[in-house]
Amino acid sequence: MKSVISLVGWIGTAVLVVVMGYQIVHPPVHPWSPNVWGLLTLLLAYAFSVAASGSPNPLAIGVGDDGKLSLSKAQTVFWTYVVLYAFAAIYAHDALCVGNGTCSAPPPAPAASPQPATSAPPAAPAQPATVTAPAPDLGSNGLIPIGFPSSVLLLLGFSVTSLIAAAGITRSQLANGQIAKHTRRPGERADLSPRWLIVADDGQVDLTRFQVVLWTLASAGAFVSDTQIWLAKTGFIASLPDVGSALVLLMGVGQAAYVGGKLVVTPKARVYRIGPVRGAAGTTVTVSGSDFGATQQPTSALLMDGAPVAAGNITSWSDSAIVFTVPNAQPGGAAWPAAPASTTVQITVALGALETDPVPFTVP
Repeated sequence: MKSVISLVGWIGTAVLVVVMGYQIVHPPVHPWSPNVWGLLTLLLAYAFSVAASGSPNPLAIGVGDDGKLSLSKAQTVFWTYVVLYAFAAIYAHDALCVGNGTCSAPPPAPAASPQPATSAPPAAPAQPATVTAPAPDLGSNGLIPIGFPSSVLLLLGFSVTSLIAAAGITRSQLANGQIAKHTRRPGERADLSPRWLIVADDGQVDLTRFQVVLWTLASAGAFVSDTQIWLAKTGFIASLPDVGSALVLLMGVGQAAYVGGKLVVTPKARVYRIGPVRGAAGTTVTVSGSDFGATQQPTSALLMDGAPVAAGNITSWSDSAIVFTVPNAQPGGAAWPAAPASTTVQITVALGALETDPVPFTVP
């Protein structure tokens, strides 16, 4: 099914390229409006994304390695679509403006210095010449210069920077065992639910994600609205609209909070209780909690005063309970004190670089 959708996407891409190319080379009497050019360019980008991803969802190319929709990737794709539409529409507007000779005329050249009077009768006053712009067809005389305001470049830069930073942080944390993510298997369907744009891996709504999504939609709405206002002009536009420093600042704050939130990692596993709380060497102890993992992984361990409990002393390991026997010696290798003396050690569960809160256990 994925290959069929991809094939349809490639066919759609080829058809749109041919149709749009023919329109440029052989313009009709009534050319397409700038908005039509913008929408067709957007449709061309969508068809290309369908061909590349094999999914009809326009954000499918924003899926992360875990098979879920990635906020940083989806935001980059979204802004690419928005700016691409505005650029194509304004480019078409300026090209048609030049082609029809309706662009605003440049100011007249300064008048020449007056010459001394002669006996010849004064000439009739010259009529101002009508200045018209060259009239090429769309795309026939090279590129029409379209400027990109710094605010638009900053918005594109914010999305790309957050994408790179978020990916780097996540991969580093995965390598260090600080977090664990589901790895998408070959053939596994991606979860393209929009909720992953505002929901973290633990299933809870993340306020930094929510803020980024809201300001992205607000900035995009203002940008598209300004684009429509600019397209209503009759003169040469030559630039995309400015988003505004306030929205750019709010977007930057949201992006910084989102990336910064990825740096703050808390252990997902929890230890609720331990039983018994006291025992001599060889005593069977159960550590009850959550999110230990279905089986013990190479990066997970049961710790006693920071030292791993030997695998031979761990009887069983499940997501909610770890059963072990008290070792014959203390973590440092010394013998346990004889009764009635006792010592207390701290039991924790380590998952990669993160540890749960300690729980005390007394021997003997």
